[in-house]
Amino acid sequence: MKKAFAMLLVAVMSASVLAGCGSSSADSQMGGEEVIKVNDTALHKNYVDARIDQVFKQNQLESDDAFSGYYKSQIITGLVETELMVQEAKERGIEVSDEDKENYKSELIEQSYGSQENFDSYLSEYNISDDMLDRMLEEKLYYDKLIDELKKDVKVDPETYYNEHKDEFNVGDQVKAAHILVEDEDTAKKIIKKLDDGEDFAKLAKEYSKDTATADQGGELGYFTADKMVTEFSDAAFALEKGKYTETPVKTSYGYHIILCEDKQAAHQQTYDEVKDELTETLTNQEVQSKYQELIEKRKKDSKIEYLSDDYNPDKLVAKAEEEMAKQQEDSSASSETGGAQQSASDDATASADSSSTEESGK
Repeated sequence: MKKAFAMLLVAVMSASVLAGCGSSSADSQMGGEEVIKVNDTALHKNYVDARIDQVFKQNQLESDDAFSGYYKSQIITGLVETELMVQEAKERGIEVSDEDKENYKSELIEQSYGSQENFDSYLSEYNISDDMLDRMLEEKLYYDKLIDELKKDVKVDPETYYNEHKDEFNVGDQVKAAHILVEDEDTAKKIIKKLDDGEDFAKLAKEYSKDTATADQGGELGYFTADKMVTEFSDAAFALEKGKYTETPVKTSYGYHIILCEDKQAAHQQTYDEVKDELTETLTNQEVQSKYQELIEKRKKDSKIEYLSDDYNPDKLVAKAEEEMAKQQEDSSASSETGGAQQSASDDATASADSSSTEESGK
């Protein structure tokens, strides 16, 4: 849930956590020598290193792993593509103001973190400077505005798609539910008591739920099949009668839930009217992403991209990683052969000893 802020970081992690508000100085993170040039814009060593470290930490990757060169190459490619995207947006006359950034930041805090304190606490883990935060907000907003512009020219035909792919719209038994998520069982029991006393479920969800993605909507989860939720949650939700809520807290790895069953649907083939809005959005997003990738690939061909250091050249990083992998494989093979030879020698010695023992016994 905390990874809601899609930052366009890189191919290795297309949706990343926003990191920021650390104590590092702007000079330490945004400066350093130029290591990449994208047309007339330079990416500096400390900035690229900080973004690489961020993604490695978010994905629990090891910098000394044999695959690290592959990961770094993907991250750097992503940063270059992000810069190309920003340049494309600016050339189209798209602008991002300080007010845009502040509004987006406030929206992010409200919808995904619940409070400034939670936001600061979570983000400080990544130790990214305010300047880095500002740059990442800017990148995200340029991306959103460019996507909105590309979307204007997209036309899709959801009804034809539906008629040609009806099998895709067969769904199993579904339940429509809402939930309130809290950290401890005592709080969950307290909320259930309030429900027993007639208090409104949606109001309590807004007040208590730690699921910031649904709290503002009264805990609404919509319709889902059993396989879409963790087992404990699904079992409890599907066991409820329509209009009933769980009388005891439901414990999952996320915490303690109070679940309200709002409706149930038997397995069926969804009608076009049921899926029209979601299908239109899905097909539109697919078409927009296709146009976006085509745009980025064209800009790559038309741009001057210079890697000023082999340590930041994706092709060189991949080649180095392949060499390291090959060396590891050779070392592993050599070790296996040595082990096999040693075992063979041991077996020979054992056989010789057994033979000598047999001869002694026969005397």
